[in-house]
Amino acid sequence: MTPIERLSFIAIKHPASAAGRLLMHLAGLKDKVASDEAVWVAWFCVDPKARGRGIGQALIAYTVSLARNAGFNRIRLYTSTYPSEAAAQRLYEGNGFKEIGRKKGMFATTI
Repeated sequence: MTPIERLSFIAIKHPASAAGRLLMHLAGLKDKVASDEAVWVAWFCVDPKARGRGIGQALIAYTVSLARNAGFNRIRLYTSTYPSEAAAQRLYEGNGFKEIGRKKGMFATTI
């Protein structure tokens, strides 16, 4: 796990803390990430050694199913322009996720 990924865990686990707010801001997530209208997928990853086996597709399908069963019509998911996230972006788009905006962060552009 990269240092940025480790810091992301802090922000996700404690988004209201000063460290969480700072890390979210540095990542370009300056807007409200949680709301009553959408579910926020806070962390989505598949171990690189396990990729290509349909695990990501199964996780996305399960996540969408849980959100729908809970009555949500929207899922909010953040990704970035990091080259290592290109395959994940194709997975998201293939499952109906649409880009609604980009925000420049300190380390990359958040999509």
